Amino acid sequence: PRQKRYDCTACHTEPARQITAEITVTPPVTGAYQAGATYTIDVALAGEHLGSGTANNQNGFVAEFVDDTGMPAGTLASPDTDKVTTIDDGRVISGEGKDIAMWNFQWTAPSTGRGAVTLHLGMVDGNGAASSAVPQNDPGDDDVAVAKLRLCEATPGCAGPAEPVTTDSRASGCSAGRGGSPSIVLVLLALLGLRRRRAGLLAL
Repeated sequence: PRQKRYDCTACHTEPARQITAEITVTPPVTGAYQAGATYTIDVALAGEHLGSGTANNQNGFVAEFVDDTGMPAGTLASPDTDKVTTIDDGRVISGEGKDIAMWNFQWTAPSTGRGAVTLHLGMVDGNGAASSAVPQNDPGDDDVAVAKLRLCEATPGCAGPAEPVTTDSRASGCSAGRGGSPSIVLVLLALLGLRRRRAGLLAL
């Protein structure tokens, strides 16, 4: 939402849409957060059906909390940086791994007066480039899911934010632009390139 409002299909093409992103918050929330409180967010990929039997069954997610003005809200952290890490100068949390379908991270809510926030999450079930011999990945034919969790401040039942008008073309999400912060899509593509380089080293 802070960028061009793309979902995972901007780069992961032709998904089957068979997976679900499950989100569990501890301590539990019922539509509202408490200012300054720290929550553990458990994320699970339900219905995984791709990548089994391949040499590199990589799955992953990316998430961020934003307020109704579109600004990052609260602070993100990871208890296990080998599986989950912050990116985009700490504004976004991302996890990935071979044969991994569950992750967790921490979110400390913003201070009093920030108002409602929304967790936006995208998830990918990688198909390992359908290769059982060579460890590799590509964005084609992976499956994807997106999820939202809206939390009001202190008391549930706040109104939703107004939806902005989006005029950018989807194709431009996979190219570099001038100025401003880099698109999260580009960050994920950079991570994908890193995995490809690692896969190439493993294959040598």
